[in-house]
Amino acid sequence: MTMRNGLSKCLLLASLMGGASTVACLKPESFHPQPIPALQCEATRAECVEEQVMPDGTIGCKTYETVHSSSTICHGEKDKLDECTLSLCQSGRGHMPCEVTKAELSPTLPEIGTCDVVKVEGEQRYTYVEATQVFRNCYLSGDGSCHGLPQVTNEIAGCYILTEESAVQRLSVSGRDGTLKVKSLVNYSSLCPTANEFPSALTSYDVAPGPVGSAAGGGLTVPLRAARGNALVGQSCDAESCVDVLKNLRVRLDDTTVAGVALTNVLVTADQPTIVQQVPAPGGGTTTGFPAGSLGLFVRGRFNGVDSFYVATNSAPWRFDRTASALSFSGTLDIEDRTSTGAQLPITVTVSATATPSSPASKACALFTRSQRVLGLEDPVDWTTTTAGASVSLVTSPLTQGCGALGITGQGFISVAGDTFSTVGLNVKPAASVDLFIPTNQPNPYWIGAAQMFLTCVSGGVNNQYVGQVELTGKPVGAFSTLRFPLSTQVQANLRRGLTDCSFSFGLNVNQTGRKWILDNLRLTP
Repeated sequence: MTMRNGLSKCLLLASLMGGASTVACLKPESFHPQPIPALQCEATRAECVEEQVMPDGTIGCKTYETVHSSSTICHGEKDKLDECTLSLCQSGRGHMPCEVTKAELSPTLPEIGTCDVVKVEGEQRYTYVEATQVFRNCYLSGDGSCHGLPQVTNEIAGCYILTEESAVQRLSVSGRDGTLKVKSLVNYSSLCPTANEFPSALTSYDVAPGPVGSAAGGGLTVPLRAARGNALVGQSCDAESCVDVLKNLRVRLDDTTVAGVALTNVLVTADQPTIVQQVPAPGGGTTTGFPAGSLGLFVRGRFNGVDSFYVATNSAPWRFDRTASALSFSGTLDIEDRTSTGAQLPITVTVSATATPSSPASKACALFTRSQRVLGLEDPVDWTTTTAGASVSLVTSPLTQGCGALGITGQGFISVAGDTFSTVGLNVKPAASVDLFIPTNQPNPYWIGAAQMFLTCVSGGVNNQYVGQVELTGKPVGAFSTLRFPLSTQVQANLRRGLTDCSFSFGLNVNQTGRKWILDNLRLTP
């Protein structure tokens, strides 16, 4: 990332990695013109190690411990000291006291993939990452406070796809007083799969809608159901034998409530290749599965209406069995959340799920990149609304593309915003089109409504740039219509700037129908 001279950048990267032979040189055109540098922060701060119930009934800290914390963050527009202070001294419930002792741009960490993504046109590449996550776990006492908050250090080493998210985003830490320190990055490491190992050698399995386990927290246990799911499995072979590798797992859960915490639009993913090994079996002996701590699962969704991101760990081995006709996996996960009153709420998730081979269409959806999922409106976790009384949800039928679409309920002006995507290598065309299903039960046949479209690219200074409006009156109800938004010269120019944090949003101005409007297949068109 980036010098305009690709050779100079390659030599610099090699020197930063100590001349490692596994470092390969990227094509100059794959570099970003505006890299985001990594910032190394260190601080001495007081962290709470034991809580208590205060006289007013709130949860407060009883005992503090002085610790030295370090973290890798992404340097923005603020002063380096201010950014480190925000990262290390104002996280969680705050620290008393806290003093930043180091705030400097990383002299040893290659920038590519740390705070910016590795972009190679036409394919996804793996990066070998070594990092340390540090956070505190809560041992919940009977009064709702954390009786013990021991510090946990989680050493990470593995292959990650950083063509959609930077390492700092991909490995971000949930839990109390969490910090992430990225120690090394090696692009195209020999330890990672090469591009041609995937996807042709992958077998795709679908998790059918239905029960997949339970979640326990606050003394309550509730069942969990999958709305849909998919697992991609490959193999790693040497001269003597082959072993299975879980390349990707995505499970979308039905909405539910755990101990008063509403969980909506929850997506559980594992996209770090994880090798299936021999692990201890519950009744003795061994079985195939994943050792404790090896399965990194990421949970995204809305928790009590707030967009949230969690890292879930398997503190005990998982079982994983595969045949030509079925796949099954089971185990437990630990997630740390808070109740509506702010008290710590550890949640234990017990998983037991089966899957069967995918159809060709389903496998094609499973191989979508993150940008394809966002623009394809494949899952509501990538699209949100802040409009009062409105909601978004997964729709699996009817569709015009892929395996999912975005269902929207509400009335009046409903704003729906998508997650970010990269415009690097984007084939910009004169218009953007999206398919909209207009529901029946329209109260006013003389005015169905209107749809507006906007573009935002934060790093490019583009904020809710107006794209256009399409009138809906006269279009058929109970069916999809393609809405075409001509792109102005300025909008097209912004899409050609090679920015990695662009997003589209829509505004629907409609009547109350009591039924879902459906958006699907956002794409650039002639």
